[in-house]
Amino acid sequence: MTLTILVALLAGGLRVSIPRAGADVEPAVPIPSVPPLRVEVVASPSALTLGNTTVLTALLAYGTPWYSFVWAPLPPGCATKNLSSLNCTPTTVGTYQPGVTVTDSTGQSRANATTLFVNSSQAAGSKSGSGSPLSGATYLFAGLVGIGAAIASTLLILLLTRRRRRRQPPIPFSQHPYVPPLAPDDR
Repeated sequence: MTLTILVALLAGGLRVSIPRAGADVEPAVPIPSVPPLRVEVVASPSALTLGNTTVLTALLAYGTPWYSFVWAPLPPGCATKNLSSLNCTPTTVGTYQPGVTVTDSTGQSRANATTLFVNSSQAAGSKSGSGSPLSGATYLFAGLVGIGAAIASTLLILLLTRRRRRRQPPIPFSQHPYVPPLAPDDR
């Protein structure tokens, strides 16, 4: 005879058998395995002008928390930190393959990288002396503000030009045009 204890885990369950005195020992039931750690690296933006900043982000799936991050290789001007996201301002024009190695709490490690394009201000199409070029996010924000203003002004015009209809008082049921009059003998 054994005393069986069930312990709930995140990924399933673990069965532990504790033998009583003089009982046969049952073989241990294996712990369900966690899927292997997966890592994707994203650079936002992935193409930028020299002097601008990109955010490198490690996207994780599976593995066992807690995680450690080692970012390498990085473009000149960027420094590694033990973080899942890293601000990076390259100081040299070129094409780079910034990567990260992630290790989870069980010692499982995975590495991945992305491509980063760093252009000079001339290659990006800005004129010298014109200041810093606007990013795509700036244009997106300006476009959304413009669309929002157009919608708001259209709604305002519709509200101001709409004729107000006076609400008619309800018709008593006996006078409603769709109710046939009662016959004298039904009263």
